[in-house]
Amino acid sequence: MKILLYEFVKLSKRKILIILISLLLVVNGWIYIQQQLQQHREIIQYHAQYIDYEARFRELSGEAAYELALVSRDQLSAYLIAYNIEREPDNEATRIFASDDNYQRYGAQYPSSKYANNIMLLMHHIVFNQTILEQLEALRAYPDYVNQIEAQAQNMLKYSIFNDPHSFTYRNIMKTPQDFERVKGVNLQLSLDYGVVTATHYRLTDIMLLTILILLGLFIFNTEREQGQLLLFRTMKYGHARLIIAKLLMLTGSALVIAMIFYGSILLVANQLYGLGDGSRYIQAMDAFKFANLPLTVYEYIVAFLVGKMVVSVVLALLIALLIILFQHPGKSLLALALVLAASYLGYTFIHPASYWNLFKYINLVAFFDIAHLLTNYVNLNLFGYPFTNLWVSVVVIGLLMVVLLVGSGIALDRSFGKQRIGGFQWWYRSQQLIIRVLTPLHQSSSIWWHESLKQWGTAKGWLIVLVALLIGWQDIHNAHLVMDNDQYYYNDYMKQVGGLLTTDKAAYIEKEMVRRNGALSDLQTLDVPMQGIDESNSDDTRLAQDDANQLTRSNNAFNKLYNQYQAVQANEQTRGITAYMVNQYAADYLFQNKNRDTINTMIVVFLLTLLLASSYTLDTRNQMLALLKTTRCGRRRLFLTTWLYGLAIITLLLGIIYTAQYVNAARLYPALDWQAPIQNLESYEQLSFHLTLRGLVVLTILGQWLGAAAMSAVMLLLSQVLKRLSLTLLAGIVLVCCPTFLTWLGYDVLTKYTLHYAQLGFRMFSTQSIAEIVGYFASLVLLLVVCVGLAWRYYLTGRAGLWGAGHLRARSMPDYAVKGAEVD
Repeated sequence: MKILLYEFVKLSKRKILIILISLLLVVNGWIYIQQQLQQHREIIQYHAQYIDYEARFRELSGEAAYELALVSRDQLSAYLIAYNIEREPDNEATRIFASDDNYQRYGAQYPSSKYANNIMLLMHHIVFNQTILEQLEALRAYPDYVNQIEAQAQNMLKYSIFNDPHSFTYRNIMKTPQDFERVKGVNLQLSLDYGVVTATHYRLTDIMLLTILILLGLFIFNTEREQGQLLLFRTMKYGHARLIIAKLLMLTGSALVIAMIFYGSILLVANQLYGLGDGSRYIQAMDAFKFANLPLTVYEYIVAFLVGKMVVSVVLALLIALLIILFQHPGKSLLALALVLAASYLGYTFIHPASYWNLFKYINLVAFFDIAHLLTNYVNLNLFGYPFTNLWVSVVVIGLLMVVLLVGSGIALDRSFGKQRIGGFQWWYRSQQLIIRVLTPLHQSSSIWWHESLKQWGTAKGWLIVLVALLIGWQDIHNAHLVMDNDQYYYNDYMKQVGGLLTTDKAAYIEKEMVRRNGALSDLQTLDVPMQGIDESNSDDTRLAQDDANQLTRSNNAFNKLYNQYQAVQANEQTRGITAYMVNQYAADYLFQNKNRDTINTMIVVFLLTLLLASSYTLDTRNQMLALLKTTRCGRRRLFLTTWLYGLAIITLLLGIIYTAQYVNAARLYPALDWQAPIQNLESYEQLSFHLTLRGLVVLTILGQWLGAAAMSAVMLLLSQVLKRLSLTLLAGIVLVCCPTFLTWLGYDVLTKYTLHYAQLGFRMFSTQSIAEIVGYFASLVLLLVVCVGLAWRYYLTGRAGLWGAGHLRARSMPDYAVKGAEVD
């Protein structure tokens, strides 16, 4: 018990942990609130009015409430038309709406209604009524949905393909209606469901929790290793079993409490925004949960949700602990964790539910974290030909996984107390030693660049990061041919004729084609020629006319796209003097407007950059060589700059590897772009006020991406000098540099333009920001870079202590005699 108390005291003194939990808790709640305000602002701001409006529907039976909602919808729409007619009686649009049936029926009641002088109340009630109507429609449809399951099963059994009693399909068909029997006839009540649904489907909390659990694992299992205390613990009476049990209990207990705080806080916020409604009503009353076969009340669902999240959080914490213990290096551990999570995410996202591989879709870590889906979506898995509900299979697997990870972490931690490397990692250690012996002659070189190369490529495992980047870059290159739809095919065909500089001949061709198409379509309509299908009995002239009609129909969308583009570039040339170019929109959109690709590439670059720099920039401190290096001739300014610049050079290589794939794909799969064309010829960049070609945009984007990476490297350099330790530097880098990229990926773009990684989204930046904002952003990056490098140099010179609980690793200033005896460059 005392050992557990000591572990708690050690953990509670980590100020960075307390600060980070508080910060992420606030950010998590704030983003949830902003997201809900964007989607349901009126319901949130006027929640009391909504409850009053909803009350009269709750007092009625289901059908009566539905009829009232329909009548209210018609009345409110008629009142809105009456308001518009009263405000703008001469408007043509309002006169057209005056013929609306609802207006004819209810419009005369508007002057005497409570909405006559209160348009805001009318707009609120329109939103309220529509929300209630959608819920009532879901309530009415649910009994039919449940009843049709059995009818559909009986219908499927009529076919021989489904009627084999020994097959999984037959057993699944028979099992599904039985599982839904328990929800037949459940009492469905009307109540606002936004609070329960949005709170339990909010996935950003998972990422916040992941960050905290990584920090917990590093503090509990990596701190003593960095301090060199493991061998000392091994000699103590309670230095094995009791210490291991205390650490594992501390980890699991902390994970449970933190998960409860994070997920519970979102439920509390949701309750404040929307309310959770009647907790005794069944979740089947909510359309989002109609696929659930468990008759859970709202309170039971919330309890099951919280318990599930807490248990899965413990599993994730144990996995993180096991990886940290096995790899004995934070960077390698996080890389392995990233691979596990990436594989789980890809399986959960891209494997089809009906695939033979659907077991890997639902039985993985990412799927386990989607507790709301587990509880409310009925899925049967094929295990040895028998259908088993996904929920119960997941519960069993999670339980087994927890036991395996708990035992595995304990055994691995016990073995890590010894001097030997753990298990199967012996061969890797021996291979490293062999390579070092082969390169021993090169070690005799006194070049600072050579020694920095060995440190950052070898000891800091830069080669591994670059290898991962090469694999990702290679995978991003598409070897298959581009599959084009009908519109893209015809558009590319037209662009072969008019692509490039818009000359008078090309403009004449487009206008002539427009006249020809209009005339041909008019003639075909006059002759009443069918626009699709070819009748063999028709004459040759008619068949030719039909062919022409079909050709015009198939290419109509493509030509309209081309003609609209032609008019836009002509207007730009006439009004702004921008040279008109016809640029292939499909090729340009792939290269410049591929938001998903750019976001994923940014996440990859930022994550690899953080891993590499956290490891390489803290290397001398971790090896306790910094004070000695400062006494050497080149151990101050030159070593400091060499370390930073060499890390930046590897980052430049990473950028080249990751971003090359998109240019290779554009060159291989799409028609060539005219790089001299002004960028304003593309619709997304029309607002740019300065002259810039496509080539110039690519060059500026590449330079901006490099400058952004340089600023990130400067931030990581400062963090390494302030925090000293690898684990703290890595975690601080993840929070400050990596986490904002995940928010961008999840669609939270509010703060993106204020982040370091925004420079990696250069194509998007130029299409959405003004020149003043772009210049201001990059000027801020330069200022940040200079300030961070300057502060890092100051910390490097003075050897000031790390912050937030790292006092026991203080790098003391050098003795006077050491400084006097050193020749400083």
